[in-house]
Amino acid sequence: MEQSSIQARNEQASKRAAWFKLIEDFNSSGLSQVDYCRQHTINKDHFAYYLSRWRLKTTDVNKSTAFVELQITESADNKWILKIASGVSLEIPQNIPMHQLAELVLSLRAKSC
Repeated sequence: MEQSSIQARNEQASKRAAWFKLIEDFNSSGLSQVDYCRQHTINKDHFAYYLSRWRLKTTDVNKSTAFVELQITESADNKWILKIASGVSLEIPQNIPMHQLAELVLSLRAKSC
């Protein structure tokens, strides 16, 4: 009985690893979740579940739950101007995928603390 329990845990770990590999591919794709799932014929609900698991595993809880003061304004040349409380100001294209923008802001916050 314990043998089957170990085997089940190994299968679950293998399945999670495969999903996490897909999540990392998604993160570098620049696609929305819906488009990525559609292109790879992935169930979007399963994808969302494993994405949430991946985020829990890869995000430092203390960094992800703290708030960062952020001002966003729009420039005339289709760019966002982000002004972070630490004095950092960035101009980025308005078509940047939101997950990349979030990662950028969290990274800047981590560096300024």
